Amino acid sequence: MQYSFVNTKVSQVVEYAFQALALDDHRAAFAPAVWEQPHQPANLKVLAQAWFPGVHSNIGGAGGYDDQSLANDTLAWMLSHLKTADKSDDGKPLLDFDASYLDWIFSLNVAHCNNTPSVGGYRGWALGKMDETLTTAYSFVGDVKPWAGWENWRDWAHPGDLARTPGQYESYSAKSGRRTKRKRPLVDSNETIHPSARVRVACGGKGLDDVGPYFPKGLEGFKIVGPEGADMRDPLAQGFKWVGKDVDGKEVVLEECKLGAIEIALLVASREAVEEQERKKGVRSQEVEWQRGDVTGVVNGKDKH
Repeated sequence: MQYSFVNTKVSQVVEYAFQALALDDHRAAFAPAVWEQPHQPANLKVLAQAWFPGVHSNIGGAGGYDDQSLANDTLAWMLSHLKTADKSDDGKPLLDFDASYLDWIFSLNVAHCNNTPSVGGYRGWALGKMDETLTTAYSFVGDVKPWAGWENWRDWAHPGDLARTPGQYESYSAKSGRRTKRKRPLVDSNETIHPSARVRVACGGKGLDDVGPYFPKGLEGFKIVGPEGADMRDPLAQGFKWVGKDVDGKEVVLEECKLGAIEIALLVASREAVEEQERKKGVRSQEVEWQRGDVTGVVNGKDKH
């Protein structure tokens, strides 16, 4: 028996494919399996892949970390897609949800953050803590051939450290775990950056383990570009793009996705939770408005003007 990586082309029998991806997990052994269009003929109707701030455990909501609030954003994104995807023959969505139950689950998360000293209180939408996962053990894992990893361990000075590069992944052989002989970009992977990444940058969110300002390592050198006068801190603002170059100097443009109905409901609940926390602490309550930001001058989390 020979083990191999599963084909990252979406199966020909799948109709809807949704994947939330972690921007900030840089463990090479956990490099992401970004999907692409299936071989034809196929039944695929929708393929959506969004990149979120956080590491693997933040996106999936696991790992035993005290602050799990970032996972709310990915869950809401997934539920929004499932609720608004093409209706079935009976007119119902793929899956339906009890909104009151989702509200209750969110309230439990907020209460946990506010009552857990190591968290220090609920931070707000897109601003939850991201924990560094590249421990000493992972930093020496150099002989594993992960998807989208390296050709040979000698190619890397630090074999366990591999930044994620949205919109720049290429086709790999499922059998060898190596790039195909002809370097081929993934076909119509439909990758987008979630607005929470932009908001975390614009609002001064923190990096891994709360060290330094936030900016995705794999998108260093990229600019966040938006319409003139657009509010960079507003999650509902549209038309933003992340623009940069790949290692070969070719331009890479990553569109932002739009928030769905359940995501907007979470955003409103998050703002209310922050305001309530301020009132209880006796802090002068401020309207939760997103201040105007320069939409063309932010590079690596720093104002370039």
